[in-house]
Amino acid sequence: MRLAITTLMFSLLGTMAEAHVTVVPRKSTLARSQVYTVRVPAEGGVTTSQTVLHIPVGVTVSRVKTQPGMQVDVKRENDRIVQITWTLDVHPGSYAEFQFIARNPEVGFEIVWKAQQVHPDGTSTDWINPPENQRPASVTKLVGPEDAYSYFIRTYPLVDDPLIGDIRRIFAETHDGNPAGDADVRHILWRLLFERDLYPTLDEAAADWYGAG
Repeated sequence: MRLAITTLMFSLLGTMAEAHVTVVPRKSTLARSQVYTVRVPAEGGVTTSQTVLHIPVGVTVSRVKTQPGMQVDVKRENDRIVQITWTLDVHPGSYAEFQFIARNPEVGFEIVWKAQQVHPDGTSTDWINPPENQRPASVTKLVGPEDAYSYFIRTYPLVDDPLIGDIRRIFAETHDGNPAGDADVRHILWRLLFERDLYPTLDEAAADWYGAG
């Protein structure tokens, strides 16, 4: 019996730990606009009547999505939105999702989203603590933007174009017969198309290449 009670307690604690206000995505990019979704489950079998989200310094909210049956209020300081309050009943066994668009900070490594679930009796459940504590605030990790060159080298499709064949041939001729890898080809294309800022399209680059040959 004691084991059964202990197991039940751990089960309930696990459920409570999972049933908290979260903001997704959990990872985003510095200085980029992002659609954020606030997920709010009914906490501890008690209805949530309002959800309050505090907007951290450095985060600039541009839009807050509304929907029928829901009231949205924003608090501003010096024209910046510093708090969003959604008034909507979230009953036990259900959850709600709210969305807003915000521009991420230009520096830093994370956004800490402090939130409160306000209940009909006026009490609140506050999600404001560090991750290792009870009732943690949701966190979005921030990463640096990928520069254009890295993105091009990683993703540019090597289409079946005569220019690419010529690049591979010339590379081999100038590198003791060693074939050009995809990264080498993309690097040469990058220099042709972007670094020299002469060719808006691959076709124009090819025409110039053949004309110069």
